[in-house]
Amino acid sequence: MKTVITFLSISAAVLLTALLAGGCRETAGPGRRTVPFVERTISGRGRDWALVSGFNPSDSRGTIALVGSAERNRLLAGRFLTGDDFDNIDGRLVPDELPDFSGERIDIISDLANLPYESFLGGNEDSLRTVTVRNLLSALDTALSLGAFDNEKLERKEKSKVVIFTSPLSAEYGAFDIDTLVRTAGKSIPVIFPSRLIFGRQLDRNIPHLHVAVVTDSVTARSGAYQHVFDEMAAERGQLGCGCVAFPADSLSYAGDLLDGYRAAGGNMPLSAVVIDDPTVDINAVRDSFDWIMRVQSEANLGYRKLIADGFVVIDALRAVTDECYRILRGTNNFTHDIAYPHSKDFVTIRSTTGGGYNLVEQY
Repeated sequence: MKTVITFLSISAAVLLTALLAGGCRETAGPGRRTVPFVERTISGRGRDWALVSGFNPSDSRGTIALVGSAERNRLLAGRFLTGDDFDNIDGRLVPDELPDFSGERIDIISDLANLPYESFLGGNEDSLRTVTVRNLLSALDTALSLGAFDNEKLERKEKSKVVIFTSPLSAEYGAFDIDTLVRTAGKSIPVIFPSRLIFGRQLDRNIPHLHVAVVTDSVTARSGAYQHVFDEMAAERGQLGCGCVAFPADSLSYAGDLLDGYRAAGGNMPLSAVVIDDPTVDINAVRDSFDWIMRVQSEANLGYRKLIADGFVVIDALRAVTDECYRILRGTNNFTHDIAYPHSKDFVTIRSTTGGGYNLVEQY
């Protein structure tokens, strides 16, 4: 069995940095090693190992866990709680006036003890990789701490049957280690990294010289996380001559803004996709503005069209994640089938006051 990791400043200066980072690069060779924490977990075969090796992929009990910042978690949770894109009876892509995740519980796990993840960059990336793995184990666990003082985990919670890491930095630092751990255990654990999910779907299109732009928050755009994940995945597939750029949402209004910035920074290959990873951006307005460029004849639009590839798409990152989660649960028949509206619970990680480390506690 294999792991189900579905991976899922428009200023000239920032864009140039993104372009340089976005060119396909070599990935680590076959000798790449996981972090010591994973090695110890595999060799020690203790409680952490049991959480992974004992995972039952056919058990419909459990929650959908969202792990990352409170802001990103809540935005995605909102879509899980209210989204109605499918017919819940037959799975057709037709709304049926019932939330798609009826009967499910969404666990919002805000990693306050370790945020901001950008603080790990510049030499401490292995610690972030370890944090990502530990957070997976916390989601799979049924044990919960009563507070910062409780390292024995005396409280109880539901385990998670799907785990979604909402930070792009978790996709860059942690996906390999999680994959190593669960593959060694021979388990299929649904773990979704939104950026890997979306990039995988685009790379599956086998478009020569695929180029993708992501509209996100300014901090994530500067981190290079999207570009690095894209490069890694493209190189693993042997798809060369491709690239990914990231734009801060606060500098984007319409398609023309994005294309102007892309061109000003030296971008000359047509874009095949734009990913909207910021809810402040009106995705329908972006789609309409690209449609307008393709429909209306003008000198400016003719220039813009040279930067839009055939089959161009605008992707809603939140929708891509909920669609994938729906597909997974329907494919494994792991919906709870409870007759109830979806609901959520809040959890946070906090620094332990005894022995170091951090604990997961429920937030009331």
